[in-house]
Amino acid sequence: MDIFFVLSGFLITSLLIEEWEKFGSIRLRHFFARRALRLLPALVVLITVMVAWHLFVAPRTAARRTAIDGLIALFYSSNWMFALGLREPAHVFAHTWTLSIEEQFYLWWPVVLLFLLRRCGSRVSLLHWVLLGVFVLVTEKVVLFARMETGTYNWLNYATDARADTLLVGCTAAILLSARPIPQNGRFGTTLKCLAWFIGIPGLLIIDIPAAWFAEVSLIGLHLTIGLLAMLVVVEAVVSEEGLLGRLLSQTWLVCIGKISYGLYLWHYAIFSEVQARKWPLPYELSAELGLTMVATVISFYLIERPALKLKARFTPAFARVP
Repeated sequence: MDIFFVLSGFLITSLLIEEWEKFGSIRLRHFFARRALRLLPALVVLITVMVAWHLFVAPRTAARRTAIDGLIALFYSSNWMFALGLREPAHVFAHTWTLSIEEQFYLWWPVVLLFLLRRCGSRVSLLHWVLLGVFVLVTEKVVLFARMETGTYNWLNYATDARADTLLVGCTAAILLSARPIPQNGRFGTTLKCLAWFIGIPGLLIIDIPAAWFAEVSLIGLHLTIGLLAMLVVVEAVVSEEGLLGRLLSQTWLVCIGKISYGLYLWHYAIFSEVQARKWPLPYELSAELGLTMVATVISFYLIERPALKLKARFTPAFARVP
């Protein structure tokens, strides 16, 4: 999820800065409308289907609890329920804690970025403020870990401020690339390529090993480290668009997965949870999980998300529209 947060911060900041450079302003209402059309319709359908399903198959108490959890997810508050210990992350909507953080980020970051763009005289100044934000957030986590009071573990895992540093890492990458073009060739371009291939990619593959050894690595440094490694890969992929990494990430099958990834994210956890609760033999369980997830994902994309995306185009700046 840290990689996902970095990508979100990078993509949203890139679009907002591009809109600022094109028009000298950011239409916040249009931005919020685009985000709502992208995220809300498919989420509403998921919640409706799962609540209705539990009304039929689960005891009344469990069905009521599912309905409440659905409302919490609908208002993008799942992460705070877990962070404050008011809810346990053990229900069909548990995975929406990450979506909650995303949506909260979409609410405050465009406002903060617009303020900074108006006040900062250069991209370097803007970058300094964002890096200061990362520093403050990491310092907060160190202080919380040092005190380690009741509930600190949940807070460091699920609270928005505990995960915002990786979002800001993605924002940092977008600001860096908007400040000045990074050459593909030359010493800096070669260094960036080496960092991405020999540190970024291997680091993302083995990062869980030290996290399993030291609790402080997991609670304080793991998410930020993953974010920094992901930033190296993202920047290299963008700078060397025609390079090997860019070509690998542009494979047709990866692009297709990217298009349906939101529906895949929404449905896989709920379906897997329901199927595994049935305690079927493993072959039947896997077949049901994968089959139902793919069917639900395809239906979500073609019947819910694509129609919503057509409406989203009304609120999209002309420069960002795909012909």
